[in-house]
Amino acid sequence: MGLINHWLEPLFGPGALDIFSMPGMIFVEGQHLAPLVFLLLYASFKSMDPSLEESALMCGAKRRTVIRRITIPMAAPAIYASVVVMMVRGLEAFEVPALIGLPNGITVFTGRIWRALSDYPLDKATAGSYSIGLLLLTALGMWWYGRLTRRNQKSYQTVTGKGFRSSTMDLGRARWPIGALVILYFVVAVVLPLFVLAYGSTQSFYSPPTWDTLTNPSLANYRDVFGDDTILRSLRNSILLAVLTATAVMLVMAIASWVVIRTKVRGRVLIDLLATAPLAVPGIVLGFSLLTIYLWVPLPIYGTIWVLFIAYFTRFMPYGMRYASTSMVQVAGELEESARMSGATWWQVFRKVILPLIMPGLIAGWIYVVTVSLRELSSSLLLYSPGNEVLSITIWELWSNGRFPAVAAVGMVMIAVLLVIILAARKLSSRFGIEDNI
Repeated sequence: MGLINHWLEPLFGPGALDIFSMPGMIFVEGQHLAPLVFLLLYASFKSMDPSLEESALMCGAKRRTVIRRITIPMAAPAIYASVVVMMVRGLEAFEVPALIGLPNGITVFTGRIWRALSDYPLDKATAGSYSIGLLLLTALGMWWYGRLTRRNQKSYQTVTGKGFRSSTMDLGRARWPIGALVILYFVVAVVLPLFVLAYGSTQSFYSPPTWDTLTNPSLANYRDVFGDDTILRSLRNSILLAVLTATAVMLVMAIASWVVIRTKVRGRVLIDLLATAPLAVPGIVLGFSLLTIYLWVPLPIYGTIWVLFIAYFTRFMPYGMRYASTSMVQVAGELEESARMSGATWWQVFRKVILPLIMPGLIAGWIYVVTVSLRELSSSLLLYSPGNEVLSITIWELWSNGRFPAVAAVGMVMIAVLLVIILAARKLSSRFGIEDNI
C-alpha cells in the first residue's frame, strides 16, 4: 500500500488512489516530464530582454496583461517545443507503462512493441508498424513547430546588439497563491518521493512508516550497495555514459541548430527533422535495431560500452536540438554579422559570440541529458552485456526480484550523484562568467 493511501485509508477506505491505472500513469509520466519543460522554459525566460516587460508596465499595463501579451508570446518557441516533445515522449514512454500499466493489463504502443520483440518468434512487422506510426506523428508535430517558429522568426529575437541583464518581475499579491502552488507541487513531486526512498532504503523490507520503523533505521542496504562490485561498476559506467553523451549531444546539436536557423542551406529543415526523428523511435526498437546492425557489421562495438553511447547519443539528440534551437532563435543575427565584419572567423564567432549567448539553454540541456542518460532503461535492456551494466539495468533487476529496499538505496545513491554533477556544472558555469543560469 502506498504512503498516501495509508494516510487516507481511515477516511476513504483502502486503495483510495489507484496508481495502477491510466490516471496514475499520466500523473507519474507528468512528473517525469516536468523537468524537461521547466528547463526549456527557464532557458527561454533567462534569455529574454526584461526591458520589453518593463516598458509595458511603465505604460500602465497590468502584470497579467504583460505576461499574456508579451512574456508568453516571446517564449512561444520554447512552449511549442515543450508541447511537441511532451506529446511524442508520452507516446514512446516505456518505463512507466511497463511498471504501472502492464501489471494491470493496460497496454500502450511501447508495451505492444516490447511484447512483439520479447516473445518468440520475434514479430518485427508489428514492432515496425507501431514505430512508423510514431515517426509519422513526430514528423507532423515538428512540421507544426517549424511552421510556427519560422513564420516570423525575428519576432522571437530578444538577444540583440543592445545589452541587457535579466531581472525578476514582482507578482504583487499573486505571489502568495503562486508560491503556495509551487510549494504544494514541490512537496508532492519531490519531498514525498524522496522521503519514501530514504525511508525504504533503511528497512529490511518495506512497510508503511510507523514510529518503530522510523526510529530504528538500518544502513545495511547501503553497505550492500557499496560492497557489490556489479552495482559500483554499473554506477561508474552510467556516470561516464551520462557525461560523455550530454557533452557530445549539446555540442553537436548547437552546431546543427546554427545551420538550421542561421543559414539558408538547402535541406536544413531535413537536418532538424532527422535530429528530432529519434524521439519517435521507442528505446526498445532503437536498441533492437542497433543490436541487429552491430551483430552483422564487422565493427568491434557490440559487447562494449560504446554501443550504449551510440544508442544514448541517438536517443537524446532531439532533446539537445530543442534546447539549442529554442535558445538560438532568440539571438539576433546582427551580433555575429558585426563580429564577421571585424574579421572574426566562423569558429571564433561561434565560440566567442554564439556559444556564450545560448549557454543558458546548453547548460539546461546538458543537465537534462545527463539526468535521462543516468536512468535510461529501454534501449539498455537489449544492448548491455556482462561487465557493461548500467545503473538502470541494476535497478530493473533488483525491482524484478522484489528487492525494494535495495532499489531505494541505489536510487538514493543515484540522486546524490546527480546533485553532485549539477552542482559541478553550476560551478563550472560560474567560472566562465555565466551566473545563475542553472
